[in-house]
Amino acid sequence: MKMAKATEQDMQVALRVLKIIEGAELGIHPGRSGEDDPEPETFNEDDPEHIRAFYDETMGCFRERASSFGRVVWGMDTIMHSDILDPDVDHLALHPRYNSDELLNAAREALAAIHDIKKAFGAPGDYGYDHPQGKSLVRLYMSTQALAKTISEKEPKKDDKQKEPKHE
Repeated sequence: MKMAKATEQDMQVALRVLKIIEGAELGIHPGRSGEDDPEPETFNEDDPEHIRAFYDETMGCFRERASSFGRVVWGMDTIMHSDILDPDVDHLALHPRYNSDELLNAAREALAAIHDIKKAFGAPGDYGYDHPQGKSLVRLYMSTQALAKTISEKEPKKDDKQKEPKHE
C-alpha cells in the first residue's frame, strides 16, 4: 500500500492540534494563552465560549491543511503495519533485520564465499559463456562489485583526526 508522506507543514498542523487538545486536558484555554504566557487563562469545559474557542482553534488547524492530520496518522499506521519497526519493543526502533552491522557482516560473508567459489570453480569461460554454469558464474562474479562497493560505502571512515596514534 502506498501512503502519502507527511510534510513538515503537516507535522506542524498535527502538533498544533495535539497542543490544543493536551492544553485543554491540562486546563489551558486554547487561543487565549500565548506560548510564553506565564499565567495562561484556565480552560473551563462547561463554558460555551471556551468550548467554542476550542472548536475554532482545532477546526482552524484542519481548515488550514485538511489532509495534514490524516497523512500524519495514516502514515504512522502504515509504518507500524509494514514490518519496518521492531514489534518486540515499546518504543520506535527499526526491526532487528535492518541492523546495519548484521547486514554489513552478511555482505562480507557473501563476498568471501564468492571468492571461495571463484577459487574452486575458476573462470566462467572455462565452462563457456553461453553454458548455464558459465552464465551463472559471470552473474555471481559481477555481484562482487556491488557487494564490495556497498561494504566500502557503509564501513566507518577514519579521517586524519580519528587515526590511531603511533606508538614509538
